[in-house]
Formats: sequence, structure tokens, C-alpha cells
Amino acid sequence: MQESSFDDELLTMSIEPAGSNPGDTETDSDTDPNYEELPKFNRLGDEQIVNTALIGLLNVLTFSVPGIQAHWSLQRKAFKFGEGDTTLYEARTDGHLFTGAEPLASKIIVEVKRKPRAWIPEVSMQETAQMVAWIFTEPDEHQQFRIGPETVYRRFLISQDRDEIYLIVAEYDSEYIRYLREPSYTSNPPFMKMFLCGPWRVWKQSHIRELGPILLAMTTQLGC
Repeated sequence: MQESSFDDELLTMSIEPAGSNPGDTETDSDTDPNYEELPKFNRLGDEQIVNTALIGLLNVLTFSVPGIQAHWSLQRKAFKFGEGDTTLYEARTDGHLFTGAEPLASKIIVEVKRKPRAWIPEVSMQETAQMVAWIFTEPDEHQQFRIGPETVYRRFLISQDRDEIYLIVAEYDSEYIRYLREPSYTSNPPFMKMFLCGPWRVWKQSHIRELGPILLAMTTQLGC
């Protein structure tokens, strides 16, 4: 369990398309006269293309800063929900962040799709199932915050759906962990909140300039 000072801005930031600030006069064409924004992408035949591109981006950001002890992996890590021989389901991610000190524990998880999120509304259900199974399997791998008199926990999921990157923040409390892990839990079931930030489009320089420092801050805080 970690006490965190990570800025709460992620939970309050606008989910307007990144770089849409009317006060920002710099455009991609200003920085690269040969730059052209693609109106559309060809259909992708394999999800692994998106997966490799995202983990590659995350690793480039990580390698650029000395002192980070975390690593982004393409490992399709599986989390099981259920005790003993009673496994209700297994959720398999598309990658995760881990540290050398705790190589078996995930600090952030990754999920990708080869299609835009708008085409696959069930992806939110899958990401929630992954988050629940992760909490169940590794109950102590969270960031701890104080909101007024209450202590809340947060975890992060990075999602890329074809050319769009999203950050997902899960927020819950200790009662939610008890609810998941104690079959005899009899109180009113608590809820977990999932906050969606994005999208940032990988082909827009202004989006990546905005997203890059956020991803680097998350990696630095969780990987040092």
C-alpha cells in the first residue's frame, strides 16, 4: 500500500479531444511543414500491432529518464477472480508496468483493441472485469489518497483502441476489497468508480505532446 501525491488533475481534466484548447495557437503544421494528418486508418488485421505500438511508446518515455526502476512489458498477464478451485472468470491483460523490486506485481495494466472504442461498447465491461480481477488478485497494489475524512484507493489502466489512447482511473475503498474477497460479506455492496480520460490520438503531435508528460509522471511515481 502506498501513500500517493499524484495530482488529482486526471480525475477533473476535460475529456475534450486533447489539444482543442482555443488559446493554443501552435499546430502540428507549425512544428513540421511536411506533417499531414491522416483522415482515416486502414483496417487493422491484428490487435498485436496496436499492442506493440503502445508498449513501444511507453518504453521510449521510460528509457528517456534515468532512475526509473519500472519496466513496461507485453506480457499478457492473467488475473483470476475466485478463491481456491472456484474461479469465476479469468481476465487477461495486454501488458503491464512492473518494477525490479516487485516483478510479479502490476503497477499499471494495459488493454488494447484494433477497433475504435465507439465500435466496441463492450470494451468498458472488459476493462472493468480486468480491474476487479486485478484488485482481487493483488489487493495491495494501489495508490492511497485522502478525500476529506475518507481514504480511497486508485489504480490505473492505459487503453489504446486503434489510434486513440485513453487513461482509466479506478477509485474504490477498503469496503470494496472486503466485498470482493469475503464471501460472507453481508453489508450493502459498495461500488467502484471508473473515470475515463481521453482520447488522445496517436497521429496528432499536439495530443502526444500533452499525453507524454502524463504517462511519464505516472511511470515515474509508480516505478521509482
